[in-house]
Amino acid sequence: MTEAYKEKKRLEVLRTAEEVFIKKGYQHTTMTDIVEASGWSRGAVYTYYPNTESMFQAIMAEKDKGFESYMEQMLTTCSSIWQVLIAYIDQACEQLHAASSSFGTVVYEYLLMHWRDDQKMVFFKERILWATSYFKELIEKGIEEKEFRQDLNCEAIGNIYFLHQDGMYLQAMIGTVSWDKLKEQVELFKEMLSGILFDEKGTP
Repeated sequence: MTEAYKEKKRLEVLRTAEEVFIKKGYQHTTMTDIVEASGWSRGAVYTYYPNTESMFQAIMAEKDKGFESYMEQMLTTCSSIWQVLIAYIDQACEQLHAASSSFGTVVYEYLLMHWRDDQKMVFFKERILWATSYFKELIEKGIEEKEFRQDLNCEAIGNIYFLHQDGMYLQAMIGTVSWDKLKEQVELFKEMLSGILFDEKGTP
């Protein structure tokens, strides 16, 4: 088998695993479930991943790659860092429609199951640091290009940005806030972010 063929099959296994995780939840998904859903032999699936946890983490890694590719595209096509930030907020907002039936539900389940396990939480802590650092670096880039104010606390803004997106997703997933109210929150957050990033003479 060529490397390209093996990679194609590996991604097929992950897509199947993701569908099963969403349908059954992380806790109740077994390797047998994934093997049966894939239509492959047990040996073929185990060639790529030995257990559901390794599959879960691999799915997360692929989603991170997708996020990075999306943001790189936005940096290429958008005329300003502000437009990049707004494009991501709007794109994330659209995804809220399907929050209750998305892989995000699996992520929260995994987190709640293992939050007392320090070793497993290393994985999540590293991802959160990566995500907040990514937005921190975007703000720094905006400062370097004289687009944003020069006296900003980039780390704090990166954390706020991440927490807003995560909180919105959680609200949508649980269904505690209507879609119209969620959109109102998104627009308000844009206004707040604009007030933080730009000085009085600045225009987003």
